[in-house]
Amino acid sequence: MPLAQAFARNFLGHAPDWYKLTIVGFLLVNPLVMFFGGVHGPMVAGWLLLLEFIFTLAMALRCYPLQPGGLLAIEGVLIGLTTPASVYNETIAAAPVILLLVFMVAGIYFMRELLLFVLTKILLGIRSGDRVLIIGGGPMGLAHIALSRLSGASKVIVSEPDERRRELSGRLGADELLNPFDTPVVEAVADLTDGIGPDVVIEAVGSIPTYEDSVAAVRRGGKVLAYGAAPMDRSMSLRPFDVYAKELTIVGSYAGTYDTWPRAIEMLSGGRFDPSLIVDSVRPLDEAVDAIRGLERDKSTVKVHIQA
Repeated sequence: MPLAQAFARNFLGHAPDWYKLTIVGFLLVNPLVMFFGGVHGPMVAGWLLLLEFIFTLAMALRCYPLQPGGLLAIEGVLIGLTTPASVYNETIAAAPVILLLVFMVAGIYFMRELLLFVLTKILLGIRSGDRVLIIGGGPMGLAHIALSRLSGASKVIVSEPDERRRELSGRLGADELLNPFDTPVVEAVADLTDGIGPDVVIEAVGSIPTYEDSVAAVRRGGKVLAYGAAPMDRSMSLRPFDVYAKELTIVGSYAGTYDTWPRAIEMLSGGRFDPSLIVDSVRPLDEAVDAIRGLERDKSTVKVHIQA
């Protein structure tokens, strides 16, 4: 392997290529701003360097930040933003804070898998050993199977009428597969959980009957995750006494909050969930309309990926 290629591959370790190119861009832009930015060049370069440091810290879960941070610090000295003597004096004065920051950042990077595992448990409220019922084997229901397994569920039961989606649910880790058109879900789930009911029920359909089944099926002291988006103008039958007597916890969910995307990206990039298992086909942008119509015709299709 040529030396240049080996250096490029090992530069900043296992960080993604876009991150490496971003850091190289920072290193190239800073001196240009410093020396060709006119009278305000040093001030602008200083602010840029600060923002670049913040960027490396913000990416700590994805990329080890001490190496690029060190390169930026060395460059700051080389282009004259500070002097070695000033760096030495500030380091001595702020040594405890710097060491604390280094250990915190390194800890976040090296413990990111554990942190994501804990966050997933908090997000779903699933504890190790819990028995989970997932109603609906669509894209989100299938994703919840993987997340439930990741959170330590001892048994995952899936209720899904489509045969192909039930088969896919089994491949993703479901232990028991139910066809709600053939088997009453509440009674079947009770039999599969020794007459107790599941600890957690995830409704991933958005149908009023399935929401009512969720409340009826969950065990006393259990939790219902309302994930499926039901019609805004529909109401369900829920007796307050059932919530009281069963000591239920009903949790809502809303997609697209600011903290969900980084978790999902980290889970995908870390290989903890294989999205190809729930994607039936990849279609170009000019076939998007046909793909959507195909989804309407064939309900067994799980998901079509539109690539621009």
